[in-house]
Amino acid sequence: MTTYSEDAPIDIGHGVAIQARRINGRIGGFAWWHPCETGRREDYVNTEPVGPNPGWVLVSDSPVTLTPSMRCLACGFHGHVVDGRWVPV
Repeated sequence: MTTYSEDAPIDIGHGVAIQARRINGRIGGFAWWHPCETGRREDYVNTEPVGPNPGWVLVSDSPVTLTPSMRCLACGFHGHVVDGRWVPV
Protein backbone atom coordinates (compact mmCIF):
# COMPACT_ATOMS: atom_id res chain seq x y z
CA MET A 1 0.00 0.00 0.00
CA THR A 2 1.41 3.39 -0.99
CA THR A 3 1.21 6.18 1.58
CA TYR A 4 1.56 9.88 0.88
CA SER A 5 2.40 12.60 3.40
CA GLU A 6 3.53 16.21 3.56
CA ASP A 7 6.00 17.87 5.90
CA ALA A 8 5.23 21.31 7.31
CA PRO A 9 6.12 24.15 4.89
CA ILE A 10 9.46 25.87 5.55
CA ASP A 11 10.09 29.57 4.86
CA ILE A 12 13.42 29.73 3.00
CA GLY A 13 13.52 33.49 2.39
CA HIS A 14 12.74 35.93 -0.45
CA GLY A 15 9.03 35.07 -0.16
CA VAL A 16 9.68 31.39 -0.93
CA ALA A 17 8.45 28.39 1.08
CA ILE A 18 9.06 24.70 0.39
CA GLN A 19 7.30 21.58 1.60
CA ALA A 20 8.62 18.03 1.29
CA ARG A 21 6.14 15.57 -0.19
CA ARG A 22 6.74 11.97 0.82
CA ILE A 23 5.88 8.63 -0.73
CA ASN A 24 6.13 5.72 1.70
CA GLY A 25 8.18 7.96 4.02
CA ARG A 26 10.75 8.89 1.37
CA ILE A 27 10.95 12.40 -0.12
CA GLY A 28 9.59 12.25 -3.65
CA GLY A 29 9.67 15.98 -4.33
CA PHE A 30 8.97 19.48 -3.04
CA ALA A 31 6.07 21.84 -3.46
CA TRP A 32 7.32 25.41 -3.51
CA TRP A 33 5.50 28.72 -3.29
CA HIS A 34 6.87 32.01 -4.55
CA PRO A 35 5.73 35.54 -5.30
CA CYS A 36 4.38 35.92 -8.84
CA GLU A 37 2.93 38.81 -10.83
CA THR A 38 -0.53 37.28 -10.38
CA GLY A 39 -0.07 36.57 -6.67
CA ARG A 40 1.50 33.70 -4.74
CA ARG A 41 2.12 30.69 -6.98
CA GLU A 42 2.70 27.01 -6.19
CA ASP A 43 5.03 24.82 -8.26
CA TYR A 44 6.51 21.37 -7.75
CA VAL A 45 9.85 19.66 -8.36
CA ASN A 46 10.29 15.91 -8.14
CA THR A 47 13.32 14.24 -6.59
CA GLU A 48 12.40 10.84 -8.00
CA PRO A 49 12.43 10.11 -11.74
CA VAL A 50 9.09 10.64 -13.51
CA GLY A 51 9.04 9.37 -17.09
CA PRO A 52 11.95 10.92 -19.00
CA ASN A 53 12.43 13.61 -16.30
CA PRO A 54 15.24 12.46 -13.95
CA GLY A 55 14.16 14.97 -11.30
CA TRP A 56 16.12 17.28 -9.04
CA VAL A 57 18.95 15.95 -6.91
CA LEU A 58 18.29 16.16 -3.18
CA VAL A 59 21.84 16.93 -2.05
CA SER A 60 20.78 17.32 1.59
CA ASP A 61 17.42 17.06 3.35
CA SER A 62 18.50 18.93 6.49
CA PRO A 63 19.01 21.69 5.68
CA VAL A 64 17.50 21.26 2.24
CA THR A 65 19.79 21.65 -0.77
CA LEU A 66 18.51 20.88 -4.26
CA THR A 67 20.18 20.97 -7.65
CA PRO A 68 19.73 22.25 -10.30
CA SER A 69 18.09 25.64 -9.81
CA MET A 70 14.31 26.03 -9.82
CA ARG A 71 12.50 28.33 -12.23
CA CYS A 72 8.83 29.19 -12.63
CA LEU A 73 7.88 28.82 -16.27
CA ALA A 74 4.92 31.18 -15.79
CA CYS A 75 6.76 34.22 -14.39
CA GLY A 76 10.50 33.43 -14.60
CA PHE A 77 11.10 33.52 -10.82
CA HIS A 78 14.44 31.71 -10.54
CA GLY A 79 16.86 30.61 -7.84
CA HIS A 80 18.64 27.86 -5.95
CA VAL A 81 17.81 26.12 -2.68
CA VAL A 82 21.10 25.92 -0.77
CA ASP A 83 21.47 25.08 2.92
CA GLY A 84 17.76 25.70 3.52
CA ARG A 85 17.80 29.19 1.95
CA TRP A 86 16.61 30.62 -1.36
CA VAL A 87 19.45 32.12 -3.41
CA PRO A 88 18.05 34.27 -6.25
CA VAL A 89 19.62 34.03 -9.71
